[in-house]
Amino acid sequence: MVKKLAVIPELCSGKKATLPDLLKKSGALYNLTRLINTRLGMSRKDDSLPYKVRKCPIQTGATAGKAVDQQTFDRLLDLYYEKRGWSSDGIPAAATAAQFTP
Repeated sequence: MVKKLAVIPELCSGKKATLPDLLKKSGALYNLTRLINTRLGMSRKDDSLPYKVRKCPIQTGATAGKAVDQQTFDRLLDLYYEKRGWSSDGIPAAATAAQFTP
């Protein structure tokens, strides 16, 4: 399914795009969006789950009766930031920012 999505940019632009190309571009877009948001004051304090996800247990399925506790969320957020190459406060590295400066 995902590989089939790589055809859409080609249909729109006429340029061939591979899945790795699209993943690289989407990563750059995430980083650019985060850089803009951090310049507007966004940080880790703004990355949170909705109240219902944190406090209301899931009703059905394999995880019925469970909710996401803050400690688990913080651990997963640390991992996400690490994978993205961001600081522990969710700020992209200086090298990442340099990609977007003229």
